[in-house]
Amino acid sequence: MEPLPDGLRDRLRLLRAQVELDQVRPADAVRLACDLLVADVESDGVLDLAVEPFDTGLRTAGPLIDRVLDGMGVERPDADEAARTVAEDIARAMLAGTLAPEDGAAQMWSVSRGAGHPGVLVNFLGPLEEWENWEGGPQTDADRAAIRARVLELAALLRPGPRDPGTRANTPYAVSVLEAQHYTGTVDHRAAARLARTLLAEGVTAAAGLAAAPDDLTRAESGPLVHTLVVGLGLDNHVRAPLVAGADLARRVLAGDLDPTTGLHLLRELAVIWTNTPDLVPFRRDLPEQARGAALRELVRAADHRVVVPRPYC
Repeated sequence: MEPLPDGLRDRLRLLRAQVELDQVRPADAVRLACDLLVADVESDGVLDLAVEPFDTGLRTAGPLIDRVLDGMGVERPDADEAARTVAEDIARAMLAGTLAPEDGAAQMWSVSRGAGHPGVLVNFLGPLEEWENWEGGPQTDADRAAIRARVLELAALLRPGPRDPGTRANTPYAVSVLEAQHYTGTVDHRAAARLARTLLAEGVTAAAGLAAAPDDLTRAESGPLVHTLVVGLGLDNHVRAPLVAGADLARRVLAGDLDPTTGLHLLRELAVIWTNTPDLVPFRRDLPEQARGAALRELVRAADHRVVVPRPYC
């Protein structure tokens, strides 16, 4: 990408990410083109896009947007990077008070679907469903305030703003899940190694051993390395571990990332072993197919209500 002021460069990257996820707002693209002209940028398509009316449709604006992005040399992000970029923009607007939390949660869920439900974005489903289920019903101001507060807490977990290379939007969620998996004996060791590399890039030296380990390490070989990382992060709350681990399995099943039969089998094992976790009780038996979705969503909601992501990743 050619040299530009930081603000314009970031907006171009955001636009490219929105294109990749079908989240483009043509009016914003036209405004960006106008600002590029003011900055004396005369790349291919900029003038043509800038003269379009703000209410132009995507059918007209889409090809012009592509010309501008290609002409400016804006790289195409992968799905995870595109989701992070768009989600951070939505979170930034919510935290700044320019976007209502309930509207932001709806946008987050749309981004999550478009990107295959990555990491922490799935968390917005719980408060969004509560808000939509109460529309037109007996909802108090306190109820609305509580849901909005939860959405803003989730937005804050994304840490919108300048970000060092290697830092990922779902790091807080992944750290919490790693802690839970460590205590429940369900660690995904390849995912843990990827997380360790991200943490090492952020300066977490306790992650060095696991980050340097090959992906084909056996459970017996990687177990001590995971333990070192968990202890080094100061995570020792095994009480919430079964709920977090179970909710992670539920999210993966709901997102289509985990076969339902496998996911429900693992949830049943957790429920049988961790008998002091009431939210896992429904999974001790075979659930009728029509009841599975509701049970999985309820487990996710329970974790959203009661689990706090450990510091310093919040």
